Amino acid sequence: MYYKELAVAMKHYQLAVTMSPKPLLAYFGLIGINGETNSRFPNSQDTTELLRLANIVDPQNFWAREQYMRFLYPSWGGSYDQMKRFVADQKIAGLHQDKVNLLDSFIFESYAEDQAYNKNISAAEKLYRQAYKLQQAYKFLYIGQGGARGLIWSKDTKSTDNIYDEEMIVTIDDLLKNSGNLS
Repeated sequence: MYYKELAVAMKHYQLAVTMSPKPLLAYFGLIGINGETNSRFPNSQDTTELLRLANIVDPQNFWAREQYMRFLYPSWGGSYDQMKRFVADQKIAGLHQDKVNLLDSFIFESYAEDQAYNKNISAAEKLYRQAYKLQQAYKFLYIGQGGARGLIWSKDTKSTDNIYDEEMIVTIDDLLKNSGNLS
């Protein structure tokens, strides 16, 4: 059922590409579908080509890049080397440094999740803090690909704007105190 729904969504996104003068959201959706399905649907475009097209629409787009990078995570069959090369390529392409830092921070948080999963808490803490430093422009650390899921906010940040699940907000110290609960 899931793949049938994705196939329908893909057709809608493909139609949206032809109808919109700036189909960035459609490219974002198509990159996600291709990543989820390993581009196995008929009429699938190459994911790298979809990202290239999204970057033509908006050379500073972040979300299509983030969507693409998600499928470079080791948990999706990619590697840290692929992630690092991708981030370096985005910097060379002229992506704003804050956005490059945010992409780079995803590598640190993925390393941190691996360390936390393996109960190496001191290494995880150092990596989480490195990721957080890279995300200073955004004031949060998103933990999303491994076992520790949620948002880590600095202690001085009180805002919960655009947060849908306040239970997911913890400080880095809270995360480390509860590291035994990571799975």
